[in-house]
Amino acid sequence: EIEAALALPTPDRLLVAAKERAELLMAEMNHRIANSLALVAAMIRLQSNTLSSDEVRNALTETQSRIAAIAGLHRSLYTSDDVGRVQIDTYLRPLIEDLRRTVGTQEDVSGIEIVASLAPLADAPDRAVALGVIATELVSNALKYAYPTGTGIIRVSVASDPVAGTASLVVEDAGVGFEVDAGPKGTGLGTKLIRSMSTTLGAKIDVQSSPCGTVVALSWPLEG
Repeated sequence: EIEAALALPTPDRLLVAAKERAELLMAEMNHRIANSLALVAAMIRLQSNTLSSDEVRNALTETQSRIAAIAGLHRSLYTSDDVGRVQIDTYLRPLIEDLRRTVGTQEDVSGIEIVASLAPLADAPDRAVALGVIATELVSNALKYAYPTGTGIIRVSVASDPVAGTASLVVEDAGVGFEVDAGPKGTGLGTKLIRSMSTTLGAKIDVQSSPCGTVVALSWPLEG
C-alpha cells in the first residue's frame, strides 16, 4: 500500500494522506466518546448504589443501559475499518451480554440464559444505534419481567433477507407474558424510545404475547 501511494502523482498522494489522517482523527474521536460515555455510565452506577429508593435506582439502571448502547456504537466504530458502517452482530453481542450484569444489580437474573443468533449485517451508525437502543429495551424488559422465578431463556436473533431487502430483530421468551394493550409496567419511557427508534429505522413492530411467552419482531428496510 505504501509503494502504491508513493507511485501516485503528488496531488493524489496528498489526497490519500488527508483521507488517512481524517480516518485516524475519526477513530480517535469515537474512542474518546466511547470512553467518556463509559465514565458517565460508571458514575450513574455508583450513584444508584447510594440510593434507597427502588424506583429511582431502577430508573438510573435503565439510563445506564441506554448510555452503554450509545457507547458501544462508538466502540464499534473506532475498532472498525469502515467508520461509516457498523457491524450489527459485533455491536449487539457484547451489548446484550452486558445487560445481564447491569440488570443483575437490581434483579436476580442468574438463572436466565440469553441465547443470541446474530447474522452478519452492517448498517449506518445512526440506524445501528437505533437498533441498539431497541434491543436494550426489549432484552431488559424480558430480563426483568418475563421470568418471575428467575429461570428461563431469552432468545435474540438478527437476520437479513437480501432478496426482500429487509432485516429483522426478534426477541422472544417463554415467560409469563403480558397484556399487549395494557399500560407499561415502568415509566413508559422504554416504550416511547422503541417507537421513536423504530421511526428512525422505518421499522414495523409486531408484538405477540400470551401466558406462554412473548415474541417481539422488528422488521426494517436495508439501506440501498
